[in-house]
Amino acid sequence: IWNTYPDTPKFAFLNSLAAHDYSVDLAYQSLGIEAYDEYLSDFLKEMLQRPDANNTIIVLRSDHGLQGGPSPIDFSTQVEHMYPFNNLIVPNTFRGSSWWIENLFSNQDKLVTGYDLYNTLRGILAPRLKDGGGPAKLNINGYNSGIPGWSYDLLAQKVPEDRTCEDAKIPVEFCPCMEERTDLMPHFYVGHAEKLSERQNITLKRNGGGKFEPLMVPGRKKQL
Repeated sequence: IWNTYPDTPKFAFLNSLAAHDYSVDLAYQSLGIEAYDEYLSDFLKEMLQRPDANNTIIVLRSDHGLQGGPSPIDFSTQVEHMYPFNNLIVPNTFRGSSWWIENLFSNQDKLVTGYDLYNTLRGILAPRLKDGGGPAKLNINGYNSGIPGWSYDLLAQKVPEDRTCEDAKIPVEFCPCMEERTDLMPHFYVGHAEKLSERQNITLKRNGGGKFEPLMVPGRKKQL
């Protein structure tokens, strides 16, 4: 399909659920990811060797880590939930210029969200000046409609070093900034266990079963 219309701009979206199989043994879950890594590597090699690679932008991103079974009580899994993978592959000669490279490199390892990616994609699609410079300034009513004012174009702007989750409109439960969190280890164990208990009781009630009793630690009033 990609080769059918070589001169037509394209937008392709691929969604993979390679990491959403919680039925296998924990010791083997990583094998599925490793196998998918090979497919992804082959795909990227093929795409980057194509003649149109220097006019193609590839976005690689994830939503979260494992969220089923006992995995969420592991601290490394909690960290994955807060740090979804996000990667932009942009050709050096994109739009015949490299004015944006400094900004992109500056924004590595910064606190960014899907809103910033949306802002960036909107900027990529915006009309450009003929000399290959920045976006043309269009005085059109509603042209920038839908772009959040707190978001950044990762190719055209630099995200502040001191940006906080509050600045980026990230809910507390998804905030990766430890100094803004009070619900991680060991607190997270308690809260997550209670949520699992409620979910399990709903399932048991639906199936006509008894009540799920969470594990209680001697000397504590909280569930674990």
